[in-house]
Amino acid sequence: MLTIGTDFSGIGAPEQALKKLGIKYKSVFACDIDKYAKQSFLANYNTENWYDDITKRDHTKTPYCDLYVAGFPCQAFSVAGKRKGFNDPRGTLFYDLLQYIKLQRPKYFILENVKGLVRHDKGNTFKTIMDSLEGLNYTIYHKVLNTKDYGIPQNRERIFIVGFADIHTFEWPETKITEPIEKFLDVRVDKTYYLTKHQINKIHQYNKKHNKKIDFTFKDFITYIKNGVEWIADVRADMGLRIRKNRMAPCLTTSSTPIIKRRKIRKLTPLECLRLQGFPDSFERVVSDSQIYKQAGNSMTVDVMAAIIKQVLQNEN
Repeated sequence: MLTIGTDFSGIGAPEQALKKLGIKYKSVFACDIDKYAKQSFLANYNTENWYDDITKRDHTKTPYCDLYVAGFPCQAFSVAGKRKGFNDPRGTLFYDLLQYIKLQRPKYFILENVKGLVRHDKGNTFKTIMDSLEGLNYTIYHKVLNTKDYGIPQNRERIFIVGFADIHTFEWPETKITEPIEKFLDVRVDKTYYLTKHQINKIHQYNKKHNKKIDFTFKDFITYIKNGVEWIADVRADMGLRIRKNRMAPCLTTSSTPIIKRRKIRKLTPLECLRLQGFPDSFERVVSDSQIYKQAGNSMTVDVMAAIIKQVLQNEN
């Protein structure tokens, strides 16, 4: 049976991916400093060991696993996080996961981060990371993949780094046809998710003030029509409203929730956000809506992880 260990475990996208693939596995450890992520994870999966803080863990005593997965914090390398890189305490957490790989030498590892990591500090940060991993005598592959290319209509680009403890050939998974956005949305939702006139006017005023920063005016916001879902957009403090011409959900984040117009204007629900990250409706939701939005925004996409894991394990007996 495959053993898996994860750091920065969030709500368990790798474990969910293994379930989706029908692969029997045993979680030997998981780790996340966020107490709400811990609640969600333990409500949905069993693990032999839970660690709250990777920086306080003795890696010599942390269990070995066949497959190690870590979506190490991206804020230090993202636009929203001001791209401080290794000068941000969250950026140096990479060295903690590096220690685990060095000491326990899992058969495979998969690391994930924002696309901005590749070009951060003119590529020097990514070179440091790759040199560090290759220095552990792993065969390394890396590529930027987008969630929208694996069946789910979300524009979410992430860099994935795959490592093998032996000399190994690896091919990245083939892309899939993107499902229509309607498949992930409910026709009827609670009225609390609909925007009030005051909220709509607030967006209107913001866009009038910052019109040069956006692709569409408020008139476009109201009149842009497509079949089924009329439009989907994201509202961010630094950009105002951005309507998506391709009816693709914007990248889910911890700080903003996409809005749609389907007869009326509303936010996506927490369940819809989880679906757009590949989680099934059976996923146990045991925390508040605000925490689920955050957890969905932090998570890896299950379908992308499943596609990668399938390729990693394809030559296994």
